[in-house]
Amino acid sequence: MRESEKIKMVAVSCIAALLIFSVSGCGNTVSGFKTDVYEKRKAISDFVKPSETPVKEVKEEKIDG
Repeated sequence: MRESEKIKMVAVSCIAALLIFSVSGCGNTVSGFKTDVYEKRKAISDFVKPSETPVKEVKEEKIDG
């Protein structure tokens, strides 16, 4: 193995290790990441276009008497 191949292999190994530790270190596993993305998208969509809650109309009845 040549010296340049060893350097490339070490560099790729370091990058792979950084990716693995960054994903597992911050607690964002695949399902956790999906949940985080869903919550962020929901928060943004609620901010941009908040969902309107229906308001019940109270009918006033007039009683003659």
